[in-house]
Amino acid sequence: MRSLLEQRTPLYSQADLHITVQEGEAPEDIANRIIEVIPNVLKPQASH
Repeated sequence: MRSLLEQRTPLYSQADLHITVQEGEAPEDIANRIIEVIPNVLKPQASH
C-alpha cells in the first residue's frame, strides 16, 4: 500500500478535489464529504 501511495501521490496532487481528513474521522463521513464536493469540481462538457 505504501508503494502504491508513493506512486500515485504526484497524480493525486494534481486533482481539483482536496479533502482534509482528521485523525479518527469515520470513513463514511469522509466519503460523504467527497460526494458533496464532486459536483463543484466537475466541469461541464461542451455541447457539440
